[in-house]
Amino acid sequence: MTRNPPPPNPRPSTPQVMIFLLPFGILVTFSIGLWRLRPSFRSIHEATSRTPPTQLAAAVEAAIDQHPELKNSPLSSLFDGYKPNVAWWYDVADMARRLMLTCATVVLTDQSSFFLLSLSTAILAVVVHNEVRPMMNQDLNMFVMLEHWLVLLAVLTMVSV
Repeated sequence: MTRNPPPPNPRPSTPQVMIFLLPFGILVTFSIGLWRLRPSFRSIHEATSRTPPTQLAAAVEAAIDQHPELKNSPLSSLFDGYKPNVAWWYDVADMARRLMLTCATVVLTDQSSFFLLSLSTAILAVVVHNEVRPMMNQDLNMFVMLEHWLVLLAVLTMVSV
């Protein structure tokens, strides 16, 4: 008499659930936190909108130091260095791009879906960054643009192989 093996457990294990929930949970939490700070960013953008580009970083830093909600925010590392009009959404969008390129592509089973998702994410990142130019430091903007182009070229290289 042979024993049948036990049926596989259809419930995912705790590590499997956490591997999925942790990155997306952090993304949602940061999105909500920055969304709540949006009116503060809007007021700083209005106050510094006529500032020359060479003095923008200093003017924004001074405005943030005078704003108690932004100065003491635990999310300050997410909006530090960005222009006030994009500070509430750009870093979260960049995190979503990274998650799409690393986590979402792992879930896909066929190669064509993997390449389509990777290619469209890389192209969208180049276009959005080029149109928005989110950082106050223009040299840093150019460096990040180079990074986006390198990711796009890496994806194109994978497609051609």
